[in-house]
Amino acid sequence: MTTTASTVTVLICVRDGADYIAEAIASALNQTAPPFEVLVIDDGSTDDSAAVAGTAGARVLRQGRLGLGAARNAGFQQARSDFVFVLDADDRLTTNALRALAAALDANPLAAAAAGLMRQFVSPEILLAEPSISIPTTDLQPCILVSGAIWRRSIAASISFDTEEAACDPDWITRAREQGHDVIRLDDLVLERRVHRTNTTLRIQYKSSLIRVARAAVVRRRNTVPR
Repeated sequence: MTTTASTVTVLICVRDGADYIAEAIASALNQTAPPFEVLVIDDGSTDDSAAVAGTAGARVLRQGRLGLGAARNAGFQQARSDFVFVLDADDRLTTNALRALAAALDANPLAAAAAGLMRQFVSPEILLAEPSISIPTTDLQPCILVSGAIWRRSIAASISFDTEEAACDPDWITRAREQGHDVIRLDDLVLERRVHRTNTTLRIQYKSSLIRVARAAVVRRRNTVPR
């Protein structure tokens, strides 16, 4: 099947992200080649995330507080398209992202996904509260996690996300690579990653989970090495 932006679901998983999710959805809907749909999986938010997402133009499905892994699994299962772009609820797509990634995936029919580059930015409310804050690097960096890429849904949905680990994305990516799924890498800027006070990757529990995930990957490699 030919990959075009109109055959892509933009998947956003959110928990208590009402402050940013409308901007994330707008960045998806305002593409030079808009997606088929924006699907939001609300993971038991206690704020207005679901209502804000619905008003912003997304299809919203709600679940209990089951965690990011369960939300990712639900999103890939419920997407109505054959291709899925994963966007975090606090980030933004660049305007030509879906067109560029879809074209790359169409040109590489054996690839599982096409990913681009990202750039970080400090959320405006932090700059207002702390004008002297150190701004993170604005250099372009590869999108190395699940977000920032268009995935073939048939492949992505076949690899379940861990529902216990906070670092479910790195674990999923590692297992996808172990199964031989290739990701096409573009030199196009496709994602703007927001830096704010509650980034998941800055939390202690995420870092502890990442260590466990890395250790599990080492064990799997050892167990597959011929003796």
